[in-house]
Amino acid sequence: MSDTPSAAPPVGGAALQAQGDINVGGDVVGGDKITNVTNIYQVAPAQAGASLALVGELLQRSQEARAAATAFQTDFLAAYQQLDLLADYKALHDLLHRLQFQCYNTLTQAVPRFPDDELAGQQLDDAKLTLESLAAEAKGVAGRGKVGAADTAWVADLETTQAEVSAGLEAADAKPLGKVLWRLNRVLNQHPARINGALIQAARGLRLPALVSALTALAGYLQQLQLAQEQVDQFAIGLDALGILDLELTRQVGQHDEWQLVDQNLRLIDTAVDRNDLTELQLGWPDLKTKAGALYAGAEEWAAGLRKDGAALDEALAADNPAKVKRAYRAYRRRASERFFRVDVDLRELCTRLREVGAPLASVTRLIS
Repeated sequence: MSDTPSAAPPVGGAALQAQGDINVGGDVVGGDKITNVTNIYQVAPAQAGASLALVGELLQRSQEARAAATAFQTDFLAAYQQLDLLADYKALHDLLHRLQFQCYNTLTQAVPRFPDDELAGQQLDDAKLTLESLAAEAKGVAGRGKVGAADTAWVADLETTQAEVSAGLEAADAKPLGKVLWRLNRVLNQHPARINGALIQAARGLRLPALVSALTALAGYLQQLQLAQEQVDQFAIGLDALGILDLELTRQVGQHDEWQLVDQNLRLIDTAVDRNDLTELQLGWPDLKTKAGALYAGAEEWAAGLRKDGAALDEALAADNPAKVKRAYRAYRRRASERFFRVDVDLRELCTRLREVGAPLASVTRLIS
C-alpha cells in the first residue's frame, strides 16, 4: 500500500445532482448560486458529516494524513467553535422572536382590558407561563458560556417581568403590567438587532470554504483506507454538500438581515401608530416601501399578498383617511411579521441541522490538536 497521496476525488455540483437531492445552478455576483434546493436540511449536513467521519477514521490510521492535517488545524478548530457559537446566537434570536410573537403581542392586547375582562386575565396567565419558559431557555443558552455577557444581559429582564406579571395578577392591578410592557418593548427594541449582528458575524466566521479546502487536500490520503469506489464518491458528495451549505447559509443570513432591518423600521412605526400618531408612517413609508419591496418582488403567494397590502396602504395614505390608514398598515404589518417569522424559522432549522456536522468535526479537531 503506497503512502503517496492520490489525486483528490472530483468535487462539483454534478455529484450531488446525480443523487437527485440537490440542484445547483445559476449565477450570482461573484460566483455560483443555489437556485433550487430540496431536502437541503435533511441531506447536505448528513453528507458533509459522513465525509468528516471518513477523515476522522483516516487520521486515526495514517500518521502521514495526520501530519498533513495539522496545516489545517486552525480551520478545523475555528469551524467547530463557530458552529457552537452560531447555534447559540440563533437560539437567542429565536427566543427574542418568540418573546414578541408569543408573549409581548398578547400582553399588548390583554393589559388594557385587565382586570375587567376575564379573558384578559387568562391571556396574562398564559403570558406568564410563556415568560417562564423563555427565561429558562435563555438562561440555559447563557449558561453555556459561548455568548458574551452583553448579549445575554436582557435575560435578567425576563425574570423581572415574571415577578411584575405575578404582582399584577395577584393584585388585579394593571399598573405593574404597564411596566412589563415598557420593559419588554425596550428589550425588543434594543436586542434583536444586536443579536442579529452577532449572528451574522458568527456565520461569516464559520469558514466552510476553508474547511472544504482542507478536506480536499486530505482526500488524496483516502486510498490508505482502501475504500470502495462508492465511499470515495460519497466523500466527494460530502464536499459538495459543505459548499452548498455555505452558499445556503450565506443566502439565508443575508435575507434574514434584510428582514431584520425592515422589522426595526416597522417597530418604530408601531410605536407611533399605537399613540395614534401617523406622522412616522406618513414620512417613513415611501423609503420603507422601496427597501422592503425588493424582498417581495417574486411570484410567490406570500409576496403577492404583501404587494397587495402595500398597495392598499398607498391608497389609504393618498385618501388621508386615518382609520383606513391604520387598518391597512396593520394588515401589512401582520403579513410582513409572518414572513420574517418564516425566514427566521428557516434559518434556525439550517443552523440546527448544521450541528450534525459538529460531532465528526470535533473528532477531527481532537485528533490533530
